[in-house]
Amino acid sequence: MNWKYSELAKTLSGLYYNQLKIVQLLIRASLAPGDYDLNESAYISIVLLLKKLDDQGLIKTLLTEVIKDYPKNDIILDVLEDKPIQNWHASVYAGVEPQINAEERDFNYEALTQNLSTLLPISFLAKGLIMAKSVVRIVTADKMGTGFLITASNILLTNNHVIPSAKSLSEIDIYFNYQKDINERTEPVEKMKLDHNFFHTSVADDWTIVKLSGNPIGSYGYIDLLSVDIRKNDFVNIIQHPGGEYKQISLYHNMVSYTDDSRIRYLTDTLPGSSGSPVFNSKWEVVALHNSGGYFPIRDGSKILCNQGININRVIDGIKDLI
Repeated sequence: MNWKYSELAKTLSGLYYNQLKIVQLLIRASLAPGDYDLNESAYISIVLLLKKLDDQGLIKTLLTEVIKDYPKNDIILDVLEDKPIQNWHASVYAGVEPQINAEERDFNYEALTQNLSTLLPISFLAKGLIMAKSVVRIVTADKMGTGFLITASNILLTNNHVIPSAKSLSEIDIYFNYQKDINERTEPVEKMKLDHNFFHTSVADDWTIVKLSGNPIGSYGYIDLLSVDIRKNDFVNIIQHPGGEYKQISLYHNMVSYTDDSRIRYLTDTLPGSSGSPVFNSKWEVVALHNSGGYFPIRDGSKILCNQGININRVIDGIKDLI
């Protein structure tokens, strides 16, 4: 969509990802929800809302309330300050904003990629589609997230900040195959529930494992977690449900900028709702559990989005005696 508020629509649909949240935002802004068409998906509803608010000259009225919720969001700040929205602002941060060190601020993506091959075997695409089957959309009472099956016993991995306690398990819906086909048609979706008797979590390392009722691995398989060597400058890909929308993959311009035994950071696009996504290397090995991100300035004065995940070796150590 060639429209000046395209990136703003993407951002808002990630932050306010269902009708209730949009309605609550409109009420706070003293705008009448009944005056707007909010019956579509979050993204379409936000697009229609912004178009009408633009005609009414009321976009800043809405964003004045949004900035109270997300005071560091660069897209919202740019619109409020009448600055052009830059292409690198296509995403928004979720979870806890990572702390970026001085070395990462000097990260030069172009210089690094000049010496790296991006050629991959054609089977890379086929294997990616197999991996994507196990990635699910998670809808809780107050948020959306992503998760993925990791064992033959139907264990699902996601973030602690997506599913923080066992109290909410009965209210959570898990959606398999929430995606579109090659003709942009919605594929058949299967909704499943969680087993109320299995729950383990780590606040410190932001992971949660739960168990699906039934036997979804029979149809969707699972992603085996193995210890991996994760290095700076490795390419990574994320299969995710950004903003709770249809399943997507981030393939372009994705590179590890920092790694230690606890966290890895990488340059790639995500949205709220992507939390709990598997971060893969070019061999389709999981290297991290995506959990947060943020904008930071680099040496040329521009800003770039850096996302963060929990080192999968750390997650494996935490869950190995529980599954």
